[in-house]
Amino acid sequence: MHVIQTELVVPFIDATKHTFELMLNKQVKQKEVYVKKSHVMFGDISGCIDLTGERSAAIAVSLPADFALSCIREMIGEDDDIALGTAVVHNGIGEMISMIAESAKTTLAGVGHLIEIATPTITSGRGHEIHHAPEATNTSIIFVTDQGDEFALDVSIQPE
Repeated sequence: MHVIQTELVVPFIDATKHTFELMLNKQVKQKEVYVKKSHVMFGDISGCIDLTGERSAAIAVSLPADFALSCIREMIGEDDDIALGTAVVHNGIGEMISMIAESAKTTLAGVGHLIEIATPTITSGRGHEIHHAPEATNTSIIFVTDQGDEFALDVSIQPE
């Protein structure tokens, strides 16, 4: 049975809230938390990053295409009149997941959990999937902004 390991998941939730507030000027709150059973991602574009150390894990942020584009526009200070290429959006999502991972890493190091962060990967397309080890517990957290936009953070943690 897969059980959500709150002591390891909460730092990623807090890091996501902090990143969206600091980098995107967006207030977000948790809407739903559950153990995810499928590999299908929430949005149209996802940034995933592997974490290694005393525990292996992976995190992914997954956003609908329109919301991802507005987030990247906010990050780089571009208005709606400028077309953004796929590479710019993918790099922005990679930067976003890296910031979340770094923030959570700092919190986890403060309580004795040492982790290393890999290079992020980006996957896109409606209905795309990201597969994690079958024995891992994959917790999905759905967030909602004050404007009603939703996105997901998946935290996949290997058992000890």
